[in-house]
Amino acid sequence: MDEEEKTKIEEEDPGEISPNVDDSTDTSISQDIESPYEEQKNLAEKRLDDLKMERANFINYKARVKREQDDARLYANQAIVGEFLEIKDNLERALDAQGDAESVRDGVRLTLKNLDTLLKKHGITEIDPEGGAFDPNLHEAMMADDGDVDEETVSEVLQKGYMLNKRVIRPAKVKIIKPKT
Repeated sequence: MDEEEKTKIEEEDPGEISPNVDDSTDTSISQDIESPYEEQKNLAEKRLDDLKMERANFINYKARVKREQDDARLYANQAIVGEFLEIKDNLERALDAQGDAESVRDGVRLTLKNLDTLLKKHGITEIDPEGGAFDPNLHEAMMADDGDVDEETVSEVLQKGYMLNKRVIRPAKVKIIKPKT
């Protein structure tokens, strides 16, 4: 080292930064520090936007599913109602018929047969208890007489009952005979 360099080094205060330091290195260091920060900030903002979009999509999905369920409830019976309308039309034609009473009666019987077929198609069956044991799950006792029987027995059906698959939708209204006490 020559004498001039030694003097220069000795003159500099080790606690101070030399004014000869290039500012471009400070800028590149601060850019290097800010760059990962900005990248993380941008990534976090993008993820937040994605999350908001997913939340909005989910809210829209829930609303659409609810609307579809409401529509399904409203129009669930549309097909069966259409089939019942055919039977209604047949009954109206029977009322308008100009034929004799027997032909009208035959038309009504045919319409009733169509109605029975439609009900069975959709899982509706009659409860036919006459002569059988009284079952409070299937029958509603409207009248009772004492008789010579071991258990309560249905003696007469006053109004038919109906089941939808295995669920009672209308119990049969019956007259029963009770054992003498």
